[in-house]
Amino acid sequence: MISGSAPLSRETQIFMQSCFRCPLRQGYGLTETGSGGTISQFDDTDEGVGQVLRSARVALKDWDEGNYRSKVGRCSLTRLHPR
Repeated sequence: MISGSAPLSRETQIFMQSCFRCPLRQGYGLTETGSGGTISQFDDTDEGVGQVLRSARVALKDWDEGNYRSKVGRCSLTRLHPR
């Protein structure tokens, strides 16, 4: 099973895996741009959305309104934590 609406807490993910008796992976992507961009491993219960897929390219940019500054304009990421 895959959840892709928003990052789940560790507790929620473990609870859902127990209820459905199957692994629950988390992912992130935009339907408008071809869907999935990240997905977690089967045993990953970290509060995040997993690793960037090989077919995806990710760029971090400054976001003034959110007071977010990227240290590098473009980089490779192993894990994403969208807010």
